[in-house]
Amino acid sequence: MDYKAELLPYLIAWVVVIALLVVRSATGSKRGAGLVLSYCFQMWLLYWVGALFHCLPWTDLPQTDFTVFGFTQSTHALLSFAAGCLFIAPIFSGHLKPSSESFTPDRSLPRAYIIGGGIAYVVLLPIMGKLPSITALLAVGQQLVIVGCCLAAWTAWQNGGLPELTRSLVWLVLLPVVTIVSSGFLGYAVVAMSIVLIFVAQFFRPRWILLVTFLVIAYIGLSFFVCYMRNKVEIRAAVWGGQSFSERVDRLWETIKTVQWFDVENQEHLFYVDVRLNQNTLVGAAVVNLSNTGDFAKGETIKDAFLGLIPRVLWPNKPISGGSGNLVSRFTGIEFAEGTSVGIGPVMEFYANFGTMGVIFGFLLLGSIVGVIDRAAAIYLHQGNWASFSLWFLVGISFLQVGGSLVEVSTSAIASVILGRTINALRRRSRNTEQFVEQRQILSVRGQL
Repeated sequence: MDYKAELLPYLIAWVVVIALLVVRSATGSKRGAGLVLSYCFQMWLLYWVGALFHCLPWTDLPQTDFTVFGFTQSTHALLSFAAGCLFIAPIFSGHLKPSSESFTPDRSLPRAYIIGGGIAYVVLLPIMGKLPSITALLAVGQQLVIVGCCLAAWTAWQNGGLPELTRSLVWLVLLPVVTIVSSGFLGYAVVAMSIVLIFVAQFFRPRWILLVTFLVIAYIGLSFFVCYMRNKVEIRAAVWGGQSFSERVDRLWETIKTVQWFDVENQEHLFYVDVRLNQNTLVGAAVVNLSNTGDFAKGETIKDAFLGLIPRVLWPNKPISGGSGNLVSRFTGIEFAEGTSVGIGPVMEFYANFGTMGVIFGFLLLGSIVGVIDRAAAIYLHQGNWASFSLWFLVGISFLQVGGSLVEVSTSAIASVILGRTINALRRRSRNTEQFVEQRQILSVRGQL
């Protein structure tokens, strides 16, 4: 069977659907804040790119049959997600109306969010990350960096146009450096940068500059990714082995100096992408294994996701934990090396519960939820209510876990609500105190006069 030929119609369907969503975001009257397109970008990265490379006539990548089976399911997922965004989300988001209340943006929020998120990631998470319920809050806390960068970019564009926006975004290049040197991982930086840049794409003009910039960044990023994968073992050995900060930086610098421009005809480059970015292979393995065993979860992991909404501080012995655990091994029948963490992703998880219909209805729901959150965040942003924007955007980011489990989504979502509301309450109290002190000073001056 010519499996490569089977991939082509699905590849084209992805291009058409994502182009439709991009055009809608660029011309529609009810634009979002980029969350829908961020989800699609991650889907594109983890499913479409790998399928494309398997489709190329000169490639000799393994398990093309599994890639076809998995890409079929991920295509069902994308189509359903788009349907939820385009047809169901507007029904509910239509009730979201801009407030007539006047808001004065808190200009100190962007920097406060960036600093707070950085402290959560670099300082607090390594120290307090194992305490009940604290892990989820700190994991969400680090996402404040993304929210802060988005608000900083929005402010820069409103106040100074392209020059100011460029200065606000140049710091994004430090994210991969920080995550690699501190933890040995690149994934969080890629996701964070993509969310910020896609957020910026919602308001940036002219769009041809945007398109050229994205293409350049994509090619440079793919080239760096290949070299990172080649040197990943050495980098993580330096980071996890407790070597000094300067030694870790030196290791990263050696990787940067040996970057090779990505070559689509280089089989080694294609192999590195296939190993890490082709989630279709694992989904396809699950399709084959479950069709043979019939051991579907039948809603078990979805029930666990709802149980994940209960904070561990209220249920200390809760049997549900974040991460994908051994779910991938269970559903694919593949045993991984001890200590290897493999994310299940919602495509496999929905399929493992109820087959193809689980994927279709699961992503229809996901698309509807992300679409509503995206629209709400955009409304609050444009009316200057940055506190509410930050809350909705933070919750929206928790749904952008294309490679994680549904438990991670639910626990992150509830932690986002708790953290977002807490921060907003503290900020209101702080501003009220500042205004009270300012009024006392004014009255004091008047009394002296």
